[in-house]
Amino acid sequence: MPSTPAVSTYPPGGGTRTDSATPFANRDGIGVTTNLRAVRRTITIVAVVAALVLVVIAAVIAVGVLGTVRDTSISGQQQIGTGSVPRPKAKPRLLTEKGFDKFRADLRDQFKTTKVAHAVFRSDYAFLDVPLPGKRPLQESVTFDGSFGKPLNQRVRPSPDDPLIDLAAVDSGMLVRLVDSAPKDLDVKKADPEKTYVIFDVSSGKPTISVYAGDKYESGYTRYTMTGRVVMRYPIRG
Repeated sequence: MPSTPAVSTYPPGGGTRTDSATPFANRDGIGVTTNLRAVRRTITIVAVVAALVLVVIAAVIAVGVLGTVRDTSISGQQQIGTGSVPRPKAKPRLLTEKGFDKFRADLRDQFKTTKVAHAVFRSDYAFLDVPLPGKRPLQESVTFDGSFGKPLNQRVRPSPDDPLIDLAAVDSGMLVRLVDSAPKDLDVKKADPEKTYVIFDVSSGKPTISVYAGDKYESGYTRYTMTGRVVMRYPIRG
């Protein structure tokens, strides 16, 4: 009679031995190590791919920025070349014949008059009180630096009975000669251009021209009639 095969008693305590299909069931750990290496390889590949993607994105952004800068530069050059970029406004030269004549023309165009109640002229800037039309003796204060600025204020003329000063009656050539001779007339050895200016005003009921000049310490002036005759002179003390 054939003998019956012996049943294995491993594992201890009985039961039938079954071999696991997973690597973690291996007692020597070979399956665990293999799986960890695979995971590491996957992580490395993902990291490399991510880095490459970032490099590509950075390159695309850089190209776009450079292109924008280049387009802006070209556009700016084209605008400059065609004159579409605003250029700095040239300063007027009011104390020259040509500059004073142009100012009077601009005054007439802007206010329909060449008369003022008071005016101060520097080489490149003017402040004046212009009479306003109407029954009331009103005036408007404005500035000029090549063009007229916004009115500073409107008010009743302080001396409404005083005559207005007609700048159209001024000989621009005579005015320039008075300005040019002011340092010598007022004993100014080293004239400061910032202290050279002209005031049109009314004195003793008559329009006058006062021409000022000075050095860094003090100023003097000569008052003239509208035709250039000396009324009074105050030279500097130095």
